[in-house]
Amino acid sequence: MRVEAYDQIREACLAAGQAQDLYWIARMQSTKSIGVQINNGKTEEISTGSFTGLGVQVFTAAGYMGFAAADQVTSKIAGELVEKAAFLAAESARFGGEANLEFQKLPLLQKKIDSPMRYPYDTMDLKTIEAQLITLNQEIAALDENLAVRTIFRLVDEEWRICRADGTDVLFNTPRAFIFHSITAKSGKQTATTYGNIAGVDLEVLRDARRVQKLQKRGKKAAKLALDLLTAPPIPSGSYKLVIDYALAKGLAHEAFGHAAETDGLDSSLLG
Repeated sequence: MRVEAYDQIREACLAAGQAQDLYWIARMQSTKSIGVQINNGKTEEISTGSFTGLGVQVFTAAGYMGFAAADQVTSKIAGELVEKAAFLAAESARFGGEANLEFQKLPLLQKKIDSPMRYPYDTMDLKTIEAQLITLNQEIAALDENLAVRTIFRLVDEEWRICRADGTDVLFNTPRAFIFHSITAKSGKQTATTYGNIAGVDLEVLRDARRVQKLQKRGKKAAKLALDLLTAPPIPSGSYKLVIDYALAKGLAHEAFGHAAETDGLDSSLLG
């Protein structure tokens, strides 16, 4: 993991924190990403990016907190961030901010969680990715002359490392990928848009035949729905009993009480 190379950041925070009797939490991030958009068989956008960042949170012995962050991860920057965060913590005390001593109860944790990937970030070149996405896009558009198709691909390889003054050191990654079809059917004044997608953790969404077949099946189903909607009669306004699919049910449940449940689980969260 790339964040394993950040031992010197932990040591810089440790030295700066000890010099001022501060409890500190350092969060280090390293992210690489690829984005591709295909619109009706033509490449509309290709983007690649990389990002590193460091955030340092400090607590004084009295429980006053300060936070500072930067988009560079070096020992020098780490020391400067501790200084800035310490200044903000002192200002919080001076202006009567609320003290929080909960950090004193945090248990020591040392763990590395490396999510397995069959096809990591760099196992497929950009030209091959683009060519395969164009093919997938054109397959859907070829189903009917009334269809317009935009295909969006996103691949993110993200790693985190969280260190604390008590010796806690946690490393983990959150890789993710998706391919998303936005399918629009047009006829006269009628327009209908539907969607088909697959998600995963790596380039498996493009390299695994079963995953690609699933996307093709979902794309064809979405295209048929879009075409059918062009001739569907309008629904009169009013109240109706509905049968909803699992995706909408999950979304409604999450908004209704999921966020509250996440808050209840904060104590078990790595970031918490």
